[in-house]
Amino acid sequence: MPKVLAGFFVLGVGLLGLPGRSQAQLVGTGGTIVGGTGGIGGTTTSLATTDFFIGVQGDEGVNLSEYQRGIYFNKANCDCEKPTWIFVALSQTGLAKRSTITRGNAQVWVGTSCDQTVLRPTQCTQIAASVLLTDFAARGGVSIKTTAKALSTRQIAVTGTGGTTGIVTACNETAKFTQTVFLLVDQDADGAFDLAPTQTLDIDVNPPPPPTDVTIRGGNDALVVNWKPINTTVDESADLLGYQLLCNRAGEFQVFPTGSYSPAYASTATQCPDMATDTGSVEALDPKFLCSGLLGVVATAHRIKVLQNYITYGVTVVAIDKHGNPSLPDVFYGNPVASTDFYGFYRDGNSSNGAPGGMPDPGHDQGGFCTIGGTSDSGGFAAAPLLGLGVVVVTAGVVMRRRRRRR
Repeated sequence: MPKVLAGFFVLGVGLLGLPGRSQAQLVGTGGTIVGGTGGIGGTTTSLATTDFFIGVQGDEGVNLSEYQRGIYFNKANCDCEKPTWIFVALSQTGLAKRSTITRGNAQVWVGTSCDQTVLRPTQCTQIAASVLLTDFAARGGVSIKTTAKALSTRQIAVTGTGGTTGIVTACNETAKFTQTVFLLVDQDADGAFDLAPTQTLDIDVNPPPPPTDVTIRGGNDALVVNWKPINTTVDESADLLGYQLLCNRAGEFQVFPTGSYSPAYASTATQCPDMATDTGSVEALDPKFLCSGLLGVVATAHRIKVLQNYITYGVTVVAIDKHGNPSLPDVFYGNPVASTDFYGFYRDGNSSNGAPGGMPDPGHDQGGFCTIGGTSDSGGFAAAPLLGLGVVVVTAGVVMRRRRRRR
């Protein structure tokens, strides 16, 4: 069991093989490594920023990779207040200096310019109390439990009555921003921080706008859904990942078996269903209502197949950004319709769909022999010109045979 040390969960983890992070990726600025003899990195009397490692963990004990860390801080994890750990430890060069650490302490802050004494109170939040460097060095590192929401919250100076400071919660943000985790180190215990290793976090809790001009047309046992793609030159949608469709039957029932499609987005329904207040619906983006896989950024249409004719289906198209944020769902409705074959079309006086002038309704499939409407996403009577030509040919053949009989 891990031991508790000054508000930290202490882990006895060596830094020769940290999960999800290579030694070449360690970050930090300032400081100088003093050369010496003995040990892996030499014996020194002072630490440098490169002697520390700062990791982020979605599951305690497993550091997120650089890519995973880049998409972790989204609206769903913020809303769910997902437990998150900051893991701070000595790097390989820092481990070689453990015997020289006899005093000092360290603190973890998150915000902007936390290494500046004047700005720290108004622009930063302290994540954990101080820990002694001697204990820190002896254990190799400490794991600090916090939440994605706490790390996605930035504190900025706001002019108000009495000169109060305002806090902006990222779950309600409308813009992307970079958050910075600071490890402030006072290695000589004189009350001033000497080192400030950092780790940057990309925060994006701003969903992309929904696709516009969504239309639904009935096909044979299918629905053809079209939409206008999002302009990816707009800042808020520049990191668009793609689109995904959800649908229901008769306004409430699941259409496809659970697991038929996997969500490319993160929502309260996928991240913390026990905290969600509106689950079990398309509007809540419940993944059991998924009706497509992830479609590309240039997709403008999709055909949902294996449906039941003359049943009303609700469909929404959501845009998804690279952080997994989905656009707000807007549900549209449509009915699959049975195809009309060649014989039925003419038997019913060329007006089986009740369209003006006896022509088929262009919003419905016209399937059957000699037609392609039932297999094309166009949904219209695409083979009508060919059918007209076919009628002329057949009629001409009949007339010729009748003339031969008269002779």
